[in-house]
Amino acid sequence: MWRSPNHHTREGTVVEHHRSANTLGTLLQPYRCMRQMSAATKTVPATVPALAASGLTSVSPNSAISVGNQRPRNRLSQLIERLRTENVGAVLARGAATSFLVGACGTLISFVAQIILARSIHADQYGEYAYVLSIMNMAVLIGKLEFDPCSVRFVGAYHGTNNWSMLRGFLRRSHQIVFVASLTVSAIGGLIIWIKWHSLSTSLARAALAGLLLQPIMALLSLQLGCLQGLKRIVLAQSPSVVLRPLLFAIFILAIVRIGGIGIGAPRAVLLQVVAAAIALALSAIFLQRAKPKALSTIHPAFETRLWVRTSLGLMMIASANVVLGTQMDVFVVGTFLRPREAGIYGAASQLASLISFSVTAIIFIAVPMIAEMHAKHERNGLQRLVSLATRWALLVSAPAAALLLVLGPFILRWYGPEFARGYAPLAVLSVGALLTVPIGALAGFLLTMTGHERQAGVIVCGTALLNLLLTIVLTPAIGIAGTALATVTAGLIRAGVFAVYIRRYLAVSVAPFPWARASSR
Repeated sequence: MWRSPNHHTREGTVVEHHRSANTLGTLLQPYRCMRQMSAATKTVPATVPALAASGLTSVSPNSAISVGNQRPRNRLSQLIERLRTENVGAVLARGAATSFLVGACGTLISFVAQIILARSIHADQYGEYAYVLSIMNMAVLIGKLEFDPCSVRFVGAYHGTNNWSMLRGFLRRSHQIVFVASLTVSAIGGLIIWIKWHSLSTSLARAALAGLLLQPIMALLSLQLGCLQGLKRIVLAQSPSVVLRPLLFAIFILAIVRIGGIGIGAPRAVLLQVVAAAIALALSAIFLQRAKPKALSTIHPAFETRLWVRTSLGLMMIASANVVLGTQMDVFVVGTFLRPREAGIYGAASQLASLISFSVTAIIFIAVPMIAEMHAKHERNGLQRLVSLATRWALLVSAPAAALLLVLGPFILRWYGPEFARGYAPLAVLSVGALLTVPIGALAGFLLTMTGHERQAGVIVCGTALLNLLLTIVLTPAIGIAGTALATVTAGLIRAGVFAVYIRRYLAVSVAPFPWARASSR
């Protein structure tokens, strides 16, 4: 039997160091794993055939394990041990699984809450509610100045390099800037509503005023979520906004409509969102305080405010373009060119289509701070392994969700109400588009923004956003809400393709999910 030069023998058992390429079926990109086993341990990790059969290890000709008469461990035990390690695949798998479970609960709760709301108010009122929230979400973009993704980048980098003074300074300064900016946005919005008051319906005007209260709360909540994400506190980051807020909103609706017998319209629905978001903000503040490293309490803060603001403004340009590419601008355009009722129907369809990217978001949620940390440590090979794993898993989880919506879409839309069945056409278009764009570049934008290429990313996103806006304005009046979805998908496909080419050329990283696709893209 051939033996590695690094082998040693004790009590008739030969244990050799091995470095093997790990795969999960055909979906996992190989990643390295080194494990030193003690000769005194009675149980060895696995035999070569067992490792190969588990799907986690493909055995190279330069590695071998002799285990004598000992029986191999159970495959599930092997998998659990692999997931407990600190290599890229294990960390990503643990984080993505945790994020997926938390996000799944939140998405389910939010979905139920929206159905309860849609069936409790008139379709026109639901359309006004969706219209106001779309405007509020665009206002949040300005209020938070995109310090939430900026915090993922800098908090992740400072925490990964133990730069505690800069970490403390960033946490303090980012909250100060977002607080002032979000209040300023609400004040300007209040002035605009006061000027336009007589041209708006009473219900819409009151709902817009409630949205002004919601905007600064959501801006600060997004910032704290980004800080917790940068600290890799996945559950703490997602729970307040993703789970607690929709849960409280659903409880409030049930308490008012079903139990109290009180009617609800768009203004009251937005106010319920304000209360739920305020409670979530308080909880996230507690989580962030507890998640801070203890070393921060004894370190004087250091500040690079110009760098942080310059980076956030670059990210804001990207986010602004993403709003144009996303459903918020779609709902706004539909509500402007068509009717609030159509905006509500399109909003329901786009919410269902977002389920495809939901599970992908769970992967991205943990991968983004890892990108920032690996870039700060100049770990290029590890970055490629991370991206390869993430894109493959994105394809794996998005395909079943898209198929489910294409088959059961009309039935699910009727849960909102009979008139919402007309939203199946945009739902089908958005579902197919999401399936095509997610595997191409699930992490494409984050790869650029987390590695200092936010300006280049901004140019790409702004260009495709302008294309999307033009197509939406042309196709929405001509085709209806199906044309709105078609415009969004077309621009999204172009953006993903340009991202992939740029990242391959300037970062030497491929976002293709499979090896043959990476080879053909060279």
